[in-house]
Amino acid sequence: MANPDSLAVSRPARRAHRASLWRGVVLGLTVACREPVPAPGVETTLPKPDPSGLILLTNLHNFSYVGDLDVPFYPTVPGVDIRFDWSTATDDLQCHALSPVDDIDNLAVLALPNLDEAGVEYGLSNDSLQQADMGGYVSYAPGDETEAWLSSFTFFGTDTDIETLHQLDTGSWLLLVTSGDTLGVGARLLALFTPTAEASATEVELGSGCGILSFEADLEALTPAAALVDGPWLVDWTGLTLDGRTHPIEATRINQLMVARYPGRTIREIEEGFLDLELDAEELWTTQLTGGTTADLASLGNSAGPFPGFAAEGPWLLALRCTLCSNPAPRFLTVLVPS
Repeated sequence: MANPDSLAVSRPARRAHRASLWRGVVLGLTVACREPVPAPGVETTLPKPDPSGLILLTNLHNFSYVGDLDVPFYPTVPGVDIRFDWSTATDDLQCHALSPVDDIDNLAVLALPNLDEAGVEYGLSNDSLQQADMGGYVSYAPGDETEAWLSSFTFFGTDTDIETLHQLDTGSWLLLVTSGDTLGVGARLLALFTPTAEASATEVELGSGCGILSFEADLEALTPAAALVDGPWLVDWTGLTLDGRTHPIEATRINQLMVARYPGRTIREIEEGFLDLELDAEELWTTQLTGGTTADLASLGNSAGPFPGFAAEGPWLLALRCTLCSNPAPRFLTVLVPS
């Protein structure tokens, strides 16, 4: 078996040693009109934009989020071929509808010899799994199938007899079921299986992904950022040092800036639908980042064209994201108050 460079996935809720995941706060939401109106429960003292258009982002502007990851666990018979079946899965980790055939492109198995179940969950939640944690990686493209055998998995086309290595004292084995074939990205379902002496199971049957992730978003702690309605808009996050989980932020991993608006939504509604920030947005614009800690919102766009400014009704959110990271939560999320 061979080691890959990176690893994968995310979501939900179970034991005493659980994982702290995403952290999200969306506060101080206001309507983006020329005379902004604060959302209910938000202080009436609104931030004023810098006349130069500079939007400085710091830790005070960032969201916070607490979640739990409860990965389904299967003790399996050592040294035998294991069958994986996802034919009954109709929703994914985010409780979105899932087609077992049309939405699944790849299955990956990661051997994690030095981690127990809780350690894997913590690593997934916090994007802290490293190459050194892995004893091997194999994958399988199912096509139109909804089941696969461990013996069918290969290391980039090379048969590794992986089923014979599934033995006692080989740690935890992680199954990732994904849309797309980029390791660690696009996870729809996941499971842990461990060779166990007393086990009788030779199958891992994946059902609903909904419920694996639980979360609690705090929408009352951040300081909203101010922006000019019509620009200019130079965003600078040089002073940002912590992500939404209060972990040191890795600025080099941030590769996308997103701005979205949610007219007619209350803070509570945005909080309750936090996992669906993109789906719930009335409009959403993005720009890709290639390094540095500044960006011009004039570079934002979507299929309808370039970003038009903040004249339309909000609330407005701005996010800094790592789209290639296993944890899909934004590294930074704040509320923009235009005026």
